[in-house]
Amino acid sequence: MMTVKNVELNHIKMTTREIYFKEVISSDLPMGHVGYVYKDKNNVIQIGNDITLFFTTNEVDVNNALIKMNIVENSDGFMFWNRSSEGEAFIKSIKFTYNKNGL
Repeated sequence: MMTVKNVELNHIKMTTREIYFKEVISSDLPMGHVGYVYKDKNNVIQIGNDITLFFTTNEVDVNNALIKMNIVENSDGFMFWNRSSEGEAFIKSIKFTYNKNGL
């Protein structure tokens, strides 16, 4: 959590473009997977979905990536991208439990 003058900023929603470039900057590969969280038709939260995008600053690739991301964002049940501030906070809040076999 980041603060400025004692004001919490972890609730600020990132734009699709910001999330895309966060992925581009953090990757050494020309393409990769961008994960997201959604609720399925039974209202169960699903955290393992992703889309594959080119990670470049080429205008055509950026526009295509943003179009794909917007399609996902507008689909039923979409909650947030894993690398967004909301996604990172959500994933940090998950309490994993393991059985005696470590699974």
